[in-house]
Amino acid sequence: MQSPRNRSLEVLQWKDNKKQIRRKRKLRAQIAIKDELRLKAKKKKNEKKHNNQNQENQETERIDLTRKN
Repeated sequence: MQSPRNRSLEVLQWKDNKKQIRRKRKLRAQIAIKDELRLKAKKKKNEKKHNNQNQENQETERIDLTRKN
């Protein structure tokens, strides 16, 4: 049989482990959210870049057409 002191130590260790697990989960969730936001921002930036390139291409095509005519 365990002494009450040992049992209370086990309980404290168990509670500490629970707290650590919760902290780790919370940190993982925060990191996942940051990663998602970073990916969304990167995707948005790429879309803007492509839109700008498309506009420039259209403008050069218009200029070329006016020169030909």
